[in-house]
Amino acid sequence: MGRARDERSAAFARYWTAAALSSFGTAITTVAMPVLVVQLLGATPLEVGVVNAAQFVPYAVLGVIAGVYTDRWRRRPILV
Repeated sequence: MGRARDERSAAFARYWTAAALSSFGTAITTVAMPVLVVQLLGATPLEVGVVNAAQFVPYAVLGVIAGVYTDRWRRRPILV
């Protein structure tokens, strides 16, 4: 019982560390991207807005494609 708990604790610690690092990286990117665009490219506020909006385009496009495929496949294998 003790060894299984230790393994689960170690697995959770690895998961928590990975999730924390991922969140930290996302936060840094959220701040750094507009700063880099302004500093390196001399972008206007409109151009900074376009760059920020472009960050979400892959999610929208892939979401639509995934939704189309999901709608046409059998539900059970997808849920499993």
